[in-house]
Amino acid sequence: MGGKANPSMTNVILLISFVMTLSHIPIIFANSLQGYKEQGFIDWINPKRTFRIINEMNTRESLKIHCWSYDDDLGTHVLWPGQYFEWRFRITVLDVITHPTKFTCTFEYRQFKKKFAVFYSRRDIVNNIACVFCLVRANTDGLYGPNFVTHWIKPIEA
Repeated sequence: MGGKANPSMTNVILLISFVMTLSHIPIIFANSLQGYKEQGFIDWINPKRTFRIINEMNTRESLKIHCWSYDDDLGTHVLWPGQYFEWRFRITVLDVITHPTKFTCTFEYRQFKKKFAVFYSRRDIVNNIACVFCLVRANTDGLYGPNFVTHWIKPIEA
């Protein structure tokens, strides 16, 4: 009676192994959610993103910023060294496909002015560079963000 195993017995063993594996998924899933109980399931699946702009100038000069998206104007803010401005938002899959989330900001420091998209879901999600906590640091030589570095450019003198 040695030899090959009964094919139906092999299928039963595979089925039992599969069911036992499935029975452990809720336990593993629940353990991974321990830190997110107070935030909720949606925050675990699609967390709100926090975008913070901080003035790290080593001078006593202010940074003027104005940020907006298609839906929201976040206003104009003057940040003194050490101060920051932040906002939170959530994106969905549909945002990337039909109505991408895009935040554009202008930055003014001394006679310099920069304007660009600090977050653009089509660019950042597709290129896998989207952050959950996004920090833009402004200092005397430029702006440093999660997906960009730009330096202040001296204006052309007449």
